[in-house]
Amino acid sequence: MNMALVSIIVGVVMTLVSGLMGWLLKSSFDRIKAVETKNDVLQAQIGAVRELLHERFVRRDDFKDLGDNIFEALRRIETKLDGKADKP
Repeated sequence: MNMALVSIIVGVVMTLVSGLMGWLLKSSFDRIKAVETKNDVLQAQIGAVRELLHERFVRRDDFKDLGDNIFEALRRIETKLDGKADKP
């Protein structure tokens, strides 16, 4: 009887420990899956923002080149105007 009681108690304890471990693993995997899903959504949003940036904004070096071209054209115009103003 004593041995049967110990075996029942060990069986109950093992069942409870196994159930607790199973629940912890399931909840951990569920949380990991939720984080992966949120990560996928955020990656898609980041990709959309990158595309939007390329459509709406100019890179710094392209803008600098454009500004240099504009100022060069203005200098040529100024030079021509100065030449016209010096003529009688």
